[in-house]
Amino acid sequence: MTIPEIRIQASPILFNSISEEEKQRWADEIGRPLISMHEIEHYVEQFKVCWSEYENQILQAITELYGVEFKKSIIDVYVSPWNKSISNPLILNPSRPPEIHIDTLIHELLHGLFTDNSSFSMHDKNQSIKLIDKWRELFGDDLEWKTLVHIPVHAGLKAIFLDTLDAPERLSRDIERHANNPAYKAAWEYVEEHGYKEINEKLRQLYKSLSR
Repeated sequence: MTIPEIRIQASPILFNSISEEEKQRWADEIGRPLISMHEIEHYVEQFKVCWSEYENQILQAITELYGVEFKKSIIDVYVSPWNKSISNPLILNPSRPPEIHIDTLIHELLHGLFTDNSSFSMHDKNQSIKLIDKWRELFGDDLEWKTLVHIPVHAGLKAIFLDTLDAPERLSRDIERHANNPAYKAAWEYVEEHGYKEINEKLRQLYKSLSR
């Protein structure tokens, strides 16, 4: 399996893309002082060190788990204090220590792999298949959208945390962290009830069928 290069970086353009008033609103909302670009750059360097310990192991495990490769050969990860962590573009809010925030990066990389891989890409110009419909067939058509899209992610996280990293504390922390988020909590409950290995095998077979 070919694995992508992960480029973690601070973006001055992204950092300066909002007003000072908006930056202050973000700082007030999370209860911390305004952060400087220098502090972001320092965080990025710390994060790179933490990620380098796991990078090859995690990326290899993810691709082998589902039998697909990332569509992109290079994945840029932008660290920004003024954005929520999202998968496309991949942005991380430096809200937690780098070692713990590895979990968030895995989460967002799983989103990216599921939607843009060597068997299926939602970005293909002539793509007629709706991935969300395929997931409804697998997991149920009565689930809220946010819950539905996080069932695969949480199943993938559990496999990485337990079978790759042998770090059950990461699993417990992630479940606890989302205990007050109804959609994420429901996704974790689904994974616990139906089994992460069974879910991941269904996903592997799905992507195998989509590659034909």
